[in-house]
Amino acid sequence: MNRTGLNLIGADSMQQVRGECVYPLVIEEHRQTYQESIEAVLRGEPRSLEFCMIGLQGRPFWLYSHNVPLRNKKGEVIGVLATTIDITERKKVEAEKKKLEEQLRQSHKMEAVGTMAGGVAHDFNNILAIIAGNAEFALDDIPADSPARESIEEIFKASRRAKDLVSQILAFSRKEAKELLPLQPQPLINEILKLLRSTTPTTVSIVQSIATDCGRVAADPTGLQQVLMNLFTNAVHAMDEKGEITVTLQEVDLESDDFEQLLYITPFSTRKPGKYAWLSVADEGSGMDAETIKRIFDPFFTTKDVGSGTGMGLSVVHGIIESHSGFITVSSEPGKGSTFSVFIPVTEEAENHLLETENTMAPKTGTERILLVDDERPLLVMTKRMLENSGYTVTDEISSLNALEIFKANPDRFDLIITDQSMPAMSGSELAGEILKIKPGMPVILCTGFSTKISAENAEEKGISKYLSKPFSKKTLENAVRNVLDRKV
Repeated sequence: MNRTGLNLIGADSMQQVRGECVYPLVIEEHRQTYQESIEAVLRGEPRSLEFCMIGLQGRPFWLYSHNVPLRNKKGEVIGVLATTIDITERKKVEAEKKKLEEQLRQSHKMEAVGTMAGGVAHDFNNILAIIAGNAEFALDDIPADSPARESIEEIFKASRRAKDLVSQILAFSRKEAKELLPLQPQPLINEILKLLRSTTPTTVSIVQSIATDCGRVAADPTGLQQVLMNLFTNAVHAMDEKGEITVTLQEVDLESDDFEQLLYITPFSTRKPGKYAWLSVADEGSGMDAETIKRIFDPFFTTKDVGSGTGMGLSVVHGIIESHSGFITVSSEPGKGSTFSVFIPVTEEAENHLLETENTMAPKTGTERILLVDDERPLLVMTKRMLENSGYTVTDEISSLNALEIFKANPDRFDLIITDQSMPAMSGSELAGEILKIKPGMPVILCTGFSTKISAENAEEKGISKYLSKPFSKKTLENAVRNVLDRKV
């Protein structure tokens, strides 16, 4: 043992270590391999290996050791000559490289499913719009005591669930932008917990630790609700509906060093020092091993029985949190439960008190004249019917080029343009651009099932008054039309 070796293990002198067994310093999972290597060398077989040791002061370090037999003049093995190199830094680099490779693979998976989602979202949402819209009309026309009413209600509910599923796929792939509003998370979390309490088996105890002084976050309320409900539902399932779930919300201040102390963090997470709202859901369930933890955010991966889950839950949570510039960590061991911690940056923006849900919006009607453009005939007919039922005079056109000619002939004939985005010859945003050249300030609502070419943000930059995602209900359309027209006034 030379001075370098003494420094590595944290010894002051040879007297401190002479005669002591080296095996206890080798970490437990490497100890047997190390011992077998030494025994092989004592039989006359040279060996090389990498292993980790814990120094006398508790500091771990990695070593590469080339061990050869030490022989006397007769050729008998009387000991081991070990030439050892400190490879701790190299191991750190290798671990970081492996981590980056895993993150890249995860990113490619997310991108592949996201590309698939974007490819089908537009057409699928158009189909759902036709199903949901016509089911809504049927519900308006059928008497309350009709035997068919229950069946149509189920069709309508199923179409809404399908819409949510498409939205989930787009959310985890971060292909669907959501408006983030400054809000206090405490009231929202408390409301969600009330709902969860009423729907959770009484065999599950809910412990709440919701700090009243947590700062505001820029969030999509629906997305935040979905995150907590998914994590909570998973916790209930992990405990087989028996045990205690602890939900915590508080503000924390994270420094750069703190990120190294956090356990498994989802790939490509934002890790900027600063103040975060920390929301955690801890359960007393079956827990997970390290290999399972590595896969839980993969799309369609699930530990539930067939028919009990889609595997989309944590993928969706991951996508939502990433879209909020936050990150999620996981702490779990088999048999010791799991803790999922969500971190969302605190914002200094003032809280938005104008949150309004579809269910609370009062129906709004009008008598204005609307030019409606959509290349899908069933959607065109259905949307026209919605608008006419609300009192508007509607001119419908299946061709964007024809619609432009109609508008050019008499720009003052219309009070509002409603157009689909994805159309042959001329897209909705291009049509809007031409119309706004003819009549600047003309109100335009752009509707789309999904588009990679335009978003709510750049639609506004182009002068478009409202960006409306399909499928939408009659009530949503009514309010969008009324809000745009009233804004003009």
